[in-house]
Amino acid sequence: MTEAEFRARTVARARPRRIGGGGFNLRCTAGQVRVIATHRPPAPTSIGNSARTALVGGILASLALGLGMLLLRSTVGVRSIAERLLEWMLLLTPPGAFEATLQRFGFDAKHYALDAAVLALLVVSAWLGYEVLRRRWPIAAIGLLGPGVWLVIMLGVMPLTSAGLFATAPSRSRNFPSACGRMTSRSYSTIE
Repeated sequence: MTEAEFRARTVARARPRRIGGGGFNLRCTAGQVRVIATHRPPAPTSIGNSARTALVGGILASLALGLGMLLLRSTVGVRSIAERLLEWMLLLTPPGAFEATLQRFGFDAKHYALDAAVLALLVVSAWLGYEVLRRRWPIAAIGLLGPGVWLVIMLGVMPLTSAGLFATAPSRSRNFPSACGRMTSRSYSTIE
């Protein structure tokens, strides 16, 4: 018997039998062959799975963070994170570049730099929100993101800008900047 005749005889004797899980068992003389042939439509996507939804969520969370900083800056005079980082970056700017910027833009250079720092901060926070939503973090992790951002600010940004750990360096109000940072960080994770 040739190999072609053997295959034809084996396939002719095979009897398909339905099994659980959406597949078929095919009994042959050589043993069992499992063929999985499902024709199920793809599952509907959840609202949090699309890139557009993640982008909108990240932008809204970023705007909540920005509005929180603006509200605290305008009502109680707490310096925003962007102002603190800009002040710190000025210490690292070479005098020649600083002078050239002042000659070119005049006294508006400070406003332009602050606008750029705020925009960069909002873009970074929107990107973070986009990534969190796009990767479909669990709700508990998203809820912990706000306190995590607050800890990064209090343990990283504040000491870097001479405000001390948790913004406890001498100022007008000892614990007020820390409480304001906690409030804006929580609003960021709530919107997300």
